[in-house]
Order: sequence, then C-alpha cells, then structure tokens
Amino acid sequence: MLKFVSGAVALRPAALLCRSATTSRSAATSGRAVRSSVARAIQQQRNISLFSKSKPQEDVTAVVEEDAKAIVASVLEPVLNPPTSFTVPVFDWAKNQVGTVELPKHIFGVRVRPDLLHRYVVWHRANKRLGVAKMKSRSEKSGAARKIRPQKGQGKARTSTIRAPQKRGGGRAIPKRQKDWSFKMSIKTRHLALKSALASKFAQNKLVILNDTEAGMSGKTKDLEASLKNWGWDSVALATQPGNNEKIVRASRSNIKVKTFAHSHWNVYDILKKKTLVLTPKALEWLAQQYPPLGVPKPAL
Repeated sequence: MLKFVSGAVALRPAALLCRSATTSRSAATSGRAVRSSVARAIQQQRNISLFSKSKPQEDVTAVVEEDAKAIVASVLEPVLNPPTSFTVPVFDWAKNQVGTVELPKHIFGVRVRPDLLHRYVVWHRANKRLGVAKMKSRSEKSGAARKIRPQKGQGKARTSTIRAPQKRGGGRAIPKRQKDWSFKMSIKTRHLALKSALASKFAQNKLVILNDTEAGMSGKTKDLEASLKNWGWDSVALATQPGNNEKIVRASRSNIKVKTFAHSHWNVYDILKKKTLVLTPKALEWLAQQYPPLGVPKPAL
C-alpha cells in the first residue's frame, strides 16, 4: 500500500533497502576507481623519479633501440646463457694436450631446444622403419570359397568358408599391411636440431677434440679398446676427419661402444645416443663452412 505523506509518496521498506543497496554499491565502485587512479598516479610518479635518477632523459631512445636489437637477436639466433669461453684444448689419443681451438659460437652457443631434438629423433626412427609387415586376409588365403555345410537342418552352428577368420588357418580379420612410416622435416629444423645437439654436448662438458683420429691407430680393436679405457669412455660418437679413415673405421667396426660417422654426414640421433662426442679441428672447419652465422652467405662448393 502507498501512503501519502506531505505530498510525497512513502515507499515500502523493501524499496528503501533496494535503493540503499544500490547507492552503497555505486559508492563502493566509485571508491575503488578513485583508489586505483590514485595508486596509478603514485606509481607513475615513482617510475618517473626513479628513471630520472638512474637514466638521463636523452638516453631513452638509445635504451629502447638496444632492447629492440636484443629482442630481434634472441628471435633470430636463440641463445640462453651461452658459455663465456669457446676455446677448448686439443688432445691426441695418448691424452696429451697438443694445442687449443676456437669453437664456432653460432653453433655451440645456441640455446638447446629439447623439442627439436625430440622431433628429430622421432623423424629419424620413423624413417628407419621398414614397414614391410604383411598378412593375408580371407580373400588372399588359399582354399575353396564354398559354404562348408548347409545353413539349416543339421543342428549345428551356421558357418561360411574355411578361409574365415574364426577358422584355424583362415585369413586375418584385420591384416597388417605394408606402410610407409616416414614423414618430412624441413632442412632448417634439422640444422637447428644439429646445433642444439652439439651445444648440449659442449654445455655438458662431453665434447672432446682430437687432433687426428688416425694418428696412433693400428686398426686393431684391442688397441682402440685400450685407448677408450685410458680415456674412460664407454659410449662414444666419433666424427672422422676428411681423408683416409680406414684404421679407425676398421678398429671400431666390431666395437659397440664407438659409433663412427663421416664429418659430412652428421646424425643427431647418434650424437644424442652416445655419451661423449669426439671431433677433430678439420671437422670443426667443415661445420663452420657449412653452417655460417646469420647474414653470412654459404660458400660455394
């Protein structure tokens, strides 16, 4: 009911409560807005004062330019905490240091990408699958196609030919077929995976540089086994140097601890599978030529 009081309409108590609640909500919202605006103003003032104390105003453009260059460089050539020194010692098979060599920073200093390494290993193993499994279906099995017995009248279960899958010697219901498991991977992705594998070995201190893989080798497996024992290697991936590598290849042919590959045929799967990676200075030169830094053209063959 409405009640007229001195020319105005007296609202019900519920309506008064709704109006008061609405007023309180609007007041709270406006209060929060005011507090947030004040906080933003204070923060801006602090940033301005801090910036004015640490950086001159005329250096703002230079700082922004340096940050932009750093971001672009991190995108083009991803490097995450690269090593400070890329100079490594060079040894011989007798474990004597004979010199030093400088590793290419754009190869051994890139950020390790486990996702690309995983993709490469899956791609490599998929390409190695032969996919020659073949089974015969009921239409390919030998035997008559006639019905074994009549459908009705003998009191036995209904059946079809002797080539049915439920019969002994019959065809498979879902036979295996020859399949190509390989898939494509771009060359740039493979190159970046190779750089990640080499950088991971260098970061883990599992990279050794030998001056010559043929020097001191007799071509016998027992001599190579003695050298591996002297170095303490039980799993080695060795990149042979350009030229004649008959001795090291013959000595490691029957040794499962060593996996040798040519300096021009790098395999990320073999590098990751073995614990230690052994290279030569000539192999490093070939790497630097085939994978130049960004912006440097590749030399013609």
